[in-house]
This record gives sequence, structure tokens and C-alpha cells, in this order.
Amino acid sequence: MEGLANALSSLSHTASTTRINAGKGGCPVYLFEEKYNVCSRSDNKASEETVRFLRHFKSVVWLTYRKNFFPIQPPLGYTSDTGWGCMLRSAQMILAEALQRHLGGKWRYIQEEVEDEETMVITAEHRKLLRWFIDAPKFFSFYSIHRMSECGRRYGKNAGEWYGPTTVAWVLRDLVEAHRILKKETKESEEFVLLSGGQQQLTMLVADQGTIYVDDVRNLCEVENNRQTGKKENDATELEGNDPLLRPGVLPVWSTALFLLIPVRLGLNYINPDYIPALLKILKFPQCVGMIGGKPSHSLFFIGSQDTRLLYLDPHTVHDAATNENCEDTSFPDKENITTYHCNDPKLMAASEIDPSLAIGFYCKSVGDFMDLRGRIGQLEGPVFLSVMDKKPSYDFDDPEEGEDAEGEEEDDDEWYDIS
Repeated sequence: MEGLANALSSLSHTASTTRINAGKGGCPVYLFEEKYNVCSRSDNKASEETVRFLRHFKSVVWLTYRKNFFPIQPPLGYTSDTGWGCMLRSAQMILAEALQRHLGGKWRYIQEEVEDEETMVITAEHRKLLRWFIDAPKFFSFYSIHRMSECGRRYGKNAGEWYGPTTVAWVLRDLVEAHRILKKETKESEEFVLLSGGQQQLTMLVADQGTIYVDDVRNLCEVENNRQTGKKENDATELEGNDPLLRPGVLPVWSTALFLLIPVRLGLNYINPDYIPALLKILKFPQCVGMIGGKPSHSLFFIGSQDTRLLYLDPHTVHDAATNENCEDTSFPDKENITTYHCNDPKLMAASEIDPSLAIGFYCKSVGDFMDLRGRIGQLEGPVFLSVMDKKPSYDFDDPEEGEDAEGEEEDDDEWYDIS
């Protein structure tokens, strides 16, 4: 662990990258919602709190540029995404964090010492998760650069072109949905087992323009699953079962967890400094799985903060891609190359330096998680850039009374999602 602690004092990457303040008077470091009082010791060894922080940091999946992979989109034939794939890699990382929570909660890497050398202990479950991101046109590589590039063509993007946060959000949504459908159709395949997260599947919602609509969440997490089991939306029994008046205090049960990605723009050419306090607070929400953004044509994955600086993972490192032999080996990635999927190099940059265009991710396992998230968003101070509304507004001006009852009051069938 002493070697890991040295990472805190060896950051010298770019002018805007700064060191974590590990002095006695330093500010605490937040990694997602976890708080760490990282500090130095007189003997120059890592404190227990520093070890805990570094173990957590290294547990976050790190996905970077790869070279020498199977060609993408012949005749273009890209065999590396160096120089153009950083937003795709950042998107892979935020999805990997959501999947990691869905599959096993707060996983931490474990190290074992063999002849005074530390090696990483890899669980079978974690290895399967990483295999989903292997860059190869293989059936199990659901979130490879190949799948993302192919899906990007639906949105007018070819391999070699740079993506923005909004486009990459829709690409992720399509791939998660495809994985969910494939899992349903191939229940016996070991490659799909983990997506269910026990008995629960995972679905994804892109909430554009910073607004989350409860109706959209319900349609994905409740209605859609009822439809899949043969129940109709207007089934009287189903409606009665979800009616808070007939069953007070009973929350609806989600049969799928939710990965929520919200593209926002917090300024024109530069981020509006008035948004920064709320942004830093959002990163500490227990549901938050990070933010993707960075600078123009230089995407990063933000996972925490120290004071007004953002902690991030940088995809701008080039590693070798998996070979065909690696892909066929179910023990890959192994101890020899697992370090290319986990970083021990914490980096910070000033929040005021990031591009105003970014996407914020949340993972909600249940309706209770979503209600808690709604409450936290509602309590944010300062200018509002995230909001939760019951329904999308109606722009039908021909019937101004549509959607109102006889008393002229709007109907509200979402009482159990109401935090007031």
C-alpha cells in the first residue's frame, strides 16, 4: 500500500491537473458519496484513511484508448480509437459504475501479497463485467467500441468522429436495451446472468434537457414489465394494486432497476460558476454514478471532488486490445493485464475549467431510491438545472380542460412518488 500512497504525490500531467491535498489541514476527498480524510503521516506511509480511499479509487472501472483491436467499420478499418474515442470511453466508465452497483453493490478490489509482491484478486463476477467491454466483435462484448460505433451510425456518427454527451447517452440507452432483450431471450447463457442483478433487470432512461418525468420512469420500471408479462396498462386489478388510496403506504414494486443519464448544458462557452456548488453536491448523492464531460474534444469521467476541484478518471492512455486468443479465454482479463482496467493515479481539475456540456448519471435500484433522489434534487440551492416533474406538459390548446377533473384540479395518480 505504500506504493499506492505515493500516487498522491506524483501527479504532474497537465497544467490544469493538480495534486490531492494530503496535508494535515487538507480538505476531505469525496469519491462518489464516500468521504475520506486523506492525510500524510510523519513516517511518509499511507494512513488508514488514505489506504481506504485508494482502494475505493482503484475499484472504479477505468476504460481507456485501445490499440490493435479488430478493425471497425470496413473499409475505414480503424484498429485504435486513439484521438477520437475518449467520450465513448468515458461513457463506458459511467455505465460500468452503474452495472457494478447493480450487480454487486460496493465492490472493492482485494490485494494479496505473494513473495512481497502485491497482486489483484479478481472475482469471476468482476471478470464477466469487464468482458462486456472487451473491444472485439464478439457476442459477449455488449459495450465494446465496435458496438458503440455501430450504434452511433444511427445518430449520424461514424467511427473516427467525436461524440458529445447527448449523442453518447442515446447510444448507451440503445445498447443497454439490446443487452436486456438478449438476456431475456438467452436465459441459460452464462454471459447474461449478471445483468439480472439477482432477480432484477436493468433499464436505462435518457432525461434530456435536465428534466426527469415520473411518467417516463413508471413506463420503464413498472408498465413495461407488466406489459411483458401479459398485463394491460388499464387492467383494473393492476390499477387497484397500485392505488395509494386503496393500499395506503404501499409503494409500487419495480421489477427493473434504473440507470438514468441526464445531458445538460450549464453555460455557453464556459460553465456558469453559479452552477458549480450544486454540481459538487450532486456528485455526493448516493444514487450518483458520476458525470461525463471534460473539455472540448477531451472527455473525462468525474467521480468525486476535493473542495472545488473534481476528481476524475482519464481515458487518454493507450493500452493493447484483447487478442482473439484472449477473447476465447474465459479467464481473461487475468492478473497479468487487470491493471489496464483499474487506475491508481488520482487526478483533480478545477470545476471552473470544465466544458459546460456534460451528462450526469444516477442508479436507482428501487422506487424508494428514486423518491430519495427526487427529494435531493428538489433541495438543491441556486440556479436550477435538474428537475423532476410528474408528466410532460401538454401543448394541446384546443382543449384547455384536458387532463383536469370536474373540480378543475389536475389529476394526480403519482402520489406515491410525491415527496411533499
